[in-house]
Amino acid sequence: RVLGQVEFGQVAVIQSTVGMFAPLASLGLALTTTKFVAEYRDRSPERAGRIIALSLCAGAVAGLLMTVALIALAPMMAASGFANPDLRKQLIESSGLLFLGVIEAVQSGALTGLEAYSRIAKLNAWGGLVSIPVTVLLASQYGTSGAIAGLTASLAISCGLNAWVLQAECQRRGIRTTLAG
Repeated sequence: RVLGQVEFGQVAVIQSTVGMFAPLASLGLALTTTKFVAEYRDRSPERAGRIIALSLCAGAVAGLLMTVALIALAPMMAASGFANPDLRKQLIESSGLLFLGVIEAVQSGALTGLEAYSRIAKLNAWGGLVSIPVTVLLASQYGTSGAIAGLTASLAISCGLNAWVLQAECQRRGIRTTLAG
């Protein structure tokens, strides 16, 4: 209601487009991280720590590459795919959603592998509570670009909270995340 039909539709199309790139960007790292962290968390904590660190690094690199691809393809997608060259700017602005989405997926995969289900539920609840007012506030001030900025800011906050909880969960289990070895 804050945006109106046209701008809301633009945000939905942009989110769907970013969602189309996400599976390619994530490379299945969330599921892989979950599987191997669950397998090694108790019998080989050092290996679980290396898997978490490597998955986060690989996710960052893959997310960055797909983010660059989205930025590069934005003019063509806006002009040809959406028949609205004006959406190029918003597609570029949404690239942060793609990058942060990959990081969040890997973090959630690691937390799932550590069986931190109650913490994941709390993180999701807090993420939802933060997302709504931030997105509504920015959307009411800046329209489509504000809605995208609000979604991106909410996802960044979510990633920060996930990182904090993941670090605490790893410490609790004696897992040290490192790329050494």
